[in-house]
Order: sequence, then structure tokens, then C-alpha cells
Amino acid sequence: SVQAGAVSPDAVDLKTVKFLSFQRGVMTAARRVSAVPQLSCVSGSACSTHAGTVDNVLCENKGSDGSGQVRWACTATLDASIRLGETSVSCEGYENSADVYKLRGSCGLEYSLHYTAAGGVNAASPSAPPLNEKQGRAPPSYEESQQRSRDAIDLRQVHSLTFHAGRMTAARRVSAVSQLSCVSGSACSTHASKVDVIQCDNMGTNDVGEVQWACSGLLDAAVKLGETTVTCEGYEHSRDPLKLRGSCGLEYTLHYAGGNPQQPQQNHHHDPYYNQQQQQQHNQHNQ
Repeated sequence: SVQAGAVSPDAVDLKTVKFLSFQRGVMTAARRVSAVPQLSCVSGSACSTHAGTVDNVLCENKGSDGSGQVRWACTATLDASIRLGETSVSCEGYENSADVYKLRGSCGLEYSLHYTAAGGVNAASPSAPPLNEKQGRAPPSYEESQQRSRDAIDLRQVHSLTFHAGRMTAARRVSAVSQLSCVSGSACSTHASKVDVIQCDNMGTNDVGEVQWACSGLLDAAVKLGETTVTCEGYEHSRDPLKLRGSCGLEYTLHYAGGNPQQPQQNHHHDPYYNQQQQQQHNQHNQ
């Protein structure tokens, strides 16, 4: 019954869940029915070719519709040539299929994947400042150009970034770092281990062309995010406007919600390798 489901720690009311995170290659929890993949591409022009590049999708609770069903807004970090289409969240009812309480961890996402206006074209992202003549390099080979096309991204074209605890970033010129790092704050030492996923949405650029990120996550009611800093590795060099795909990490502060008021959340983007080099040269650089 609904009451029986309600008292179990494994039975959850989706209306109280702010975010659901889905990962490729991971199966759902199951109790009455069989487990299914958390992520399933079911249709779309890019489903057969690009579904393997969709590693994570984060869905945010946008409230209930007229029938009481939760409306989910789903986003993912995707190649610029593709976009998410329709999404459908399915979860196992705890006691029966009509139970309003769902089995914790049982939700899966079916989605469609489509090419954008540039779909199917292996066009490279906007190029970085010319390097060949200035640095004496030979022009890149065809293979190198194709690799750059796949792995170099312009953050201005990225709608959102999702960061996971316990995962490392991709790396090419510098060492990999943790995707999520709590660096300070009154609740950092006690609650950082409970922060599993943070999503940062692209809110546009500032007056110098830097992307401004608005970050949020499923947190304990006693804590809140403070300052957040998105860090990505420049593809060819520290000032390259194109970044290595998968190289972004998030440093954040975590504060107790009932503590002293904190300054408004600030969102930055920088390349730590570049900052380190600039510090060695006794110059300041803000990105």
C-alpha cells in the first residue's frame, strides 16, 4: 500500500526530489521488476552514432503537472552537433505500479538524440589563436585536425556541465583533477562527502567573454553552496579559448545554511596551469 511504502527508507516521493542523475553503463535498482539501464537512447537521428558519448544526464524537478506527475527538465554536456530531444523518466512503484512512492535508485531515463543544424558535419570548433608561425610548429596533420575537432570545445556552446564526486577530469597538457573539490567553508569538512552531483548551467558571458555558470546540487537542508569556480584545461595552451572535452572540474565552498550570511555565489572560470605560469612570472591573470 502507499502507507507501507511511505514508511520504508527505500520508498521516495518524487515530488520531494529536486534532481535525478543518470549515468551511462549503470543499471537501476530493482525490487518487483527487472533492472534497466539508467540511460537509454530510444530514437533520433543521432541516437545510433552519438549515444555512446552521452555519459551523464541530470534532470531537475520543475514541479507537477495537472495530473500530479513531476515534470523533469533534463540537460547534458553534449557535442555541439547534437541535442537532447524528448526525455521520459520511469521509476518502479514501491508496492505496485500505481504506487506514488518509488523505489529509491530505480529511475531510468529514455531519451531521443538529434543532430543540430550542423549535425552530421565534422566541422571543427572555432579555432584558437594561430600557433604555427609563432611557435615554429608544423601545420597539424589531418588526423590531428580531426582529433581536435572531436576533443576541443567552446564553452560558450555548452549549455551545462555536470560534476560527479569520486571522478577525475580528462587531461592532455596537465594532470587530471577531481571533478568536485570542496575547498573551504564552515560545512566543507563535515558535509562535502555527501555532495554527489553538482550541475552548472551556462548563463551567458560577461563583458570580457567569459562564461558565467550558475551551479546547484542536491544538498542537505543544513548546508548551501557558496562560491563556485569552474576550471577547464585549454586545448593547445593555457589561453586557448577551446577547452579539452571532459577536463572541467569544479571547486566550491560549502556553508551551513543557518550560519552567518555568505556573500552571493560567484562563478568563475580559469585555467590553473595558466594561473600557475602567470604567478611564476609575477603577473596576475583573471579569467
